[in-house]
Amino acid sequence: MSVIADIGALYAGGAGRRFGGVDKGALMLGDQTLGARATAFLAARSRRQVILSSVRRDWMTDADAVLLDDTMGPDGSSLGPIGALISALQWAQAEAGGDALVLTAPIDAPFPPSDLLDQLAESLGEAPGVIAAADDRPQAVFALWRASACKLVRDQAFTIGERALHRVAAGVGASTCEIRARAGAFFNINTEQDLDDARALAASAS
Repeated sequence: MSVIADIGALYAGGAGRRFGGVDKGALMLGDQTLGARATAFLAARSRRQVILSSVRRDWMTDADAVLLDDTMGPDGSSLGPIGALISALQWAQAEAGGDALVLTAPIDAPFPPSDLLDQLAESLGEAPGVIAAADDRPQAVFALWRASACKLVRDQAFTIGERALHRVAAGVGASTCEIRARAGAFFNINTEQDLDDARALAASAS
């Protein structure tokens, strides 16, 4: 791995509604929770880590990471992933400067390619950020952002009213990187069946 991000930011604020409100970070995959697996992925690729969530969960106490509130709505409401991204970029800019690179990943997609960061960095160029794509579909929760993009992202969210990460990325001029990866690299766990399938994938890869 030739690139290290300044900040690794984990999207962990989802309510898990399709999972009956279960905390996804506490779900077991092999001998690790999804939370531990995701934070380890970011820790290997960044100097400092933040967890984006409005609620402190038990699994977070074992993570060497800063917990950042991901709500960001003017009335204290959740804006979803875009609010979390703003929170991460705002913190990164304050802590590490506008040139800081922020690698983002979600808690519920446990099989990202090991060279994801290198591929994203190769495609960043002079853009404010770069999002991942697979099979021509955006995977915008996996991305590499410059902290200085914070104002651009805020304007998209609060002035224009855009909430979808991939459309915000397009609106600020972020690049898209078609990631070279094995099948299932961006598999996302949203249901009990997804978790069973993920466990089967993990077992077949071990």
